[in-house]
Amino acid sequence: EYRLARSMVAVHHSLMSDSRLGRSLLYLRKASRSGFSGSVLDILTDFHEVFEPSLLVALKMAFGLASNVAARNEARAVPGVAAHEGNFYDAAIKMYGSLPV
Repeated sequence: EYRLARSMVAVHHSLMSDSRLGRSLLYLRKASRSGFSGSVLDILTDFHEVFEPSLLVALKMAFGLASNVAARNEARAVPGVAAHEGNFYDAAIKMYGSLPV
């Protein structure tokens, strides 16, 4: 089921297993088996210290943008996903906010 998704990931597989990202994913996989035990502060800290900075770096790299402001405001159509122009930062924030806790 996940083979196709794995083949579409833009991060090299060695980075997924040997990087901070890989260790974080492994930790989350183990933690999800026992249920989430964090607080609202943990979620907010994760958002401001990990998710948002990572999102901004990814957007700047993907679109060749120079600033966080430009990354927050980048909007364009995504062929094969949506014909209308959309803001990537806002969409990612909505996705993050909809994740089950």
